[in-house]
Amino acid sequence: MKNNPFVIEENSRHIRDHKLNRFQPGAGGEIFNFDAVRLARGNSLNQRRVSVFFFFIFFLLLVFLTRFFYLQIVQGHYWYNIAEGNRLRLERQLAPRGILFDRDLKPLVSNEPNFILSYQPADFLSAEQKKELQNFLSATIPEAATADNQQKIETHVGPLTDPLVLLDNISYERALEIVVRLDAWPELKLSSFSRRKYLVANYGLATVLGYLGKISEQDWPALKKKGYQLIEWVGKSGLEKVYDEKLRGQPGLKELEVDVRGNVKRIIGQTEAKKGANLVLTLDAELNKIFAQTLCRHASAYGGKAAGLALDPRKGEILALVSCPQFDNNYFSDPLKNSAAITQLLQNEKQPLFNRVIQGEYPPGSTFKLMLAAAGLQEKIITAATTVFSQGGISIESWFFPDWKTGGHGVTDVIKAIAESVNTFFYYVGGGYEKFVGLGVDKIINYARQFYFGRTAGLDLPGEQIGFLPSRDWKFKTKDESWYIGDTYHLSIGQGDITVTPLQIAQLTTFFANGGTLYQPHLVKEFIDEKNQTMAVAAKTLVSGLIDPAHVALVRQGMRAAVTTGSAQILLSLPVKAAAKTGTAQVGGNQAPHAWFTSFAPFDQPEIVVTVLIENGVEGSVSAAPVVRDVLQFYFSNQ
Repeated sequence: MKNNPFVIEENSRHIRDHKLNRFQPGAGGEIFNFDAVRLARGNSLNQRRVSVFFFFIFFLLLVFLTRFFYLQIVQGHYWYNIAEGNRLRLERQLAPRGILFDRDLKPLVSNEPNFILSYQPADFLSAEQKKELQNFLSATIPEAATADNQQKIETHVGPLTDPLVLLDNISYERALEIVVRLDAWPELKLSSFSRRKYLVANYGLATVLGYLGKISEQDWPALKKKGYQLIEWVGKSGLEKVYDEKLRGQPGLKELEVDVRGNVKRIIGQTEAKKGANLVLTLDAELNKIFAQTLCRHASAYGGKAAGLALDPRKGEILALVSCPQFDNNYFSDPLKNSAAITQLLQNEKQPLFNRVIQGEYPPGSTFKLMLAAAGLQEKIITAATTVFSQGGISIESWFFPDWKTGGHGVTDVIKAIAESVNTFFYYVGGGYEKFVGLGVDKIINYARQFYFGRTAGLDLPGEQIGFLPSRDWKFKTKDESWYIGDTYHLSIGQGDITVTPLQIAQLTTFFANGGTLYQPHLVKEFIDEKNQTMAVAAKTLVSGLIDPAHVALVRQGMRAAVTTGSAQILLSLPVKAAAKTGTAQVGGNQAPHAWFTSFAPFDQPEIVVTVLIENGVEGSVSAAPVVRDVLQFYFSNQ
């Protein structure tokens, strides 16, 4: 039995197991159970997996709660509005545009009924629905089924806050035909929209009144912030542009409940539109008509380009404003129908859309002598007793500066100098001669600025230009040349590089007409709001006290002498006493000079200033003077 191999093998296994399970780290060694270690390790691993799992669940829950807080609390109002937008629609109602009247309450414009077809889906339209809509337009409203409209419908998706115009200038009869067929397509809406009609197309008022047009892409961002709608038309020029917000009024607002197709279920709330303000202008429409007809007729013999205006010197009110050639601003009320006529206007080399009264810049010629005389008197360069002998001009070294009259004017004081426009006298006043000390270029420019040359007077029309006043620094920087005495002489008689607008010459004339005050020119006399309450526009003073009254009186006497004995005797036929100043401005090259004529009447208590410029009109006393005479004759014959 001792030698039994099975017993020996079993004993050996026990001995081996005993050795494997025995651990002796030191004296008195310990028994270490590997099975227990394995079990403990397994339990620890399971606990770690459970912890990771619960941490992952907690993390997901934290992310969800954070997102929930952001959407419900931080952006809750935004998403609420989006949700509400699916069933609520705000619909703006355009207000009737204000009317423009002349000073006698003659209406100059009217609002004619007109309609617009627009596209504004309340929800997303499928490609199939859009195709059906385009088929409907092609079959029912073919004039709206253009390629451009097709692109608008295809590229715009979802609810639209601003409607897209598909067709405008729809007549009343056509609107009745269309509206009965729109029930199946609430995405299409027919809106009432007034079209502007200008009632005085032949009165020469187009550049003053202006016209309306569609909102451009450049203007849309700014106008959208002001509450404008893309379907609106806005003032593009003239008074329509300057007073657009007042004329536009305040649109009304309807809050509608609609279904997903945009069908109206009920009206939740409504705010009525407020009509735009009416504008009573300072203009006399009949005077403007006669002025325009007379000026443009006379100017046609010299190329047809001219400017003229009449002012009340007591307040700065514009009584008439004309620019030739004229145009009909009704063309712009229906640009598609009148596209050919508008193209001709834009391409016309005489630039009918150009307002020459405020945008044209011309050498003033002898009209500038009025300012120079006043400055010379104020600076004591001359007095009423100062005389200069005119013998045809003055010479400095190799240069000769002539009078317009061969042989000269003889002994000349300031009154005669203005009446006969004697160049030699103003050469002395402006630049001096021999021992006579003149104003000099710096003082001339300083006074010119105080008379509002070289800057705008603030007329309520867009595009007013400032003209140009040359100086020593400007010439050196621009032409790399020093200023010399000849430049001062040229400036003294309104020649050389100086330019002015007809408005500036008219303003200069009002200063002497009323005794020494420069008012801000304006075209609006009063506003009438939707409650028929009137707000008058007060006169605003720009300059007062610049020239002593006695000196102003001397210049006035010179202007009166121009009518009685000088270059403006054509006005002697008027039923009232008048005063005037002529001007002939050289423009260089082979071009004929510009013709100026400015005047006021009656002489003792002036009511009106009339200024005319005819481009290349040769001579003010010949071409421009008859226009002024006829305008003043009409004015005083119809008081």
